[in-house]
Order: sequence, then structure tokens, then C-alpha cells
Amino acid sequence: MKNVLSTLLVVFALAFASSSNAAEVKVEKVKGKRAIVQIRSGKLKAGSVYRILSPDEEVESSVMSDSSSGASLSRDYGLGMSLSFTSLAVEGSTSVTNISLSSSFLFNFGIAEVGPTVGLAYAGLSETTTLTFGITGGVNFIANKPGAVFVPGLGLTMAYTMVTSGGLSVSGLSFLPELQVKIFALGNSTALRFGLGYLYQTIGTGGVSLATTGFEFSGGLSVYF
Repeated sequence: MKNVLSTLLVVFALAFASSSNAAEVKVEKVKGKRAIVQIRSGKLKAGSVYRILSPDEEVESSVMSDSSSGASLSRDYGLGMSLSFTSLAVEGSTSVTNISLSSSFLFNFGIAEVGPTVGLAYAGLSETTTLTFGITGGVNFIANKPGAVFVPGLGLTMAYTMVTSGGLSVSGLSFLPELQVKIFALGNSTALRFGLGYLYQTIGTGGVSLATTGFEFSGGLSVYF
């Protein structure tokens, strides 16, 4: 008799509930494979089968919902584009402001990221153009995985540079350690990236080498997939 009553109460609750995306229920009593539930919020649909998720599954379900809306669930690889402003001085001389544009392709391992990069810089006053090819990477303080929104870290870029000024071309190496942060404010796969570093660059020709140093601020966009 109790089993019949329990079944009728559940059927009664379901029969008067319409469909909804989510519902909160409280289990009042359980006996065998039957239960009396109280619907606290949302609505249930008669004849439908509902699955109760564990806390871990609920987190996974939330991430999966991003997939249904077109967001990428993976951050294995990244494409980045940055605009940088650098105040450079050649061995104590007057500093010159460089504006540079760079792009990179990253292999993301969560805690670490690394990949090739290419950049082009221009200093208007001295009409100097700098082309760079190198490797960029970094260590994240928080693993860059789906669901992470704020990812700070330390970065390092090492590049081969070719500088052209007034018809003269010289080459050298550059090193850029920096503090950086990625903020996934545009979704799971797209991040705003900001960095503050110190650029050290050596260029030389004919046995003469010059060192160029200065602070660099960068901002850009990174897309992961």
C-alpha cells in the first residue's frame, strides 16, 4: 500500500509539471527504487527520465554547455597577436619609442606554453625597422585550461633580429622577460593578453656590437583551440 501511495505521489507531481531546462527537487522519502520528491524550483515533465548529476559532473556539464553555444572546449593550441610600445636607448643615449606588431603560435601544456613568434617594429624618428624571428613561451601561475578565466604568469621571448636604418642593415639577438596576464573575458577560447617586460637587444656589424635596452608594454588578443 505504501509503495502504491509513493508511486501515486510521484506521478501526481510529474503530471502537473511542464518541461523546463532545470529543476531543483528534494527527496522526501526513498523505499527501494521509488521515492517521494518535493519540487522546489523549475518544472518537470511527465514521462521524462531525469538523471541526477554528481558535483563533478555538474561542472563538466557547465563546460559542455559552452560547447553547445559554439565555444571551444580545448586550449591545446593558441594563436596570438600583440601590439607593443617600447622605450629603447642605445647604451645610455636618448631613448626612442618603438611600435611593434607580433604574432605567435603556441603549444599549450597548461602550466607552460611555447611556440614560434615573428614581429615587426618601427621607430618613426630614426626611421628604423626591426624584423624578429624567435621563440616565445612562459610559465603560468594558474593552469591555462578550459574554465580558467584569469591566468597570470612569467614569459620569455628570444629572437634573432634584423635592423635596417638609413640603408644600413645589422643583425643581433634580443631577449624579453616579462610579467604577463591572460583574461578570458570574451569566452572560453578568447583571451585579452597584457604584458610588461624589459627588452635587451644586441646588434653588431664589423666587430662592433651595441646594446639596446628598454621597458616594453604589450597588449593583444589570443585565441585557443
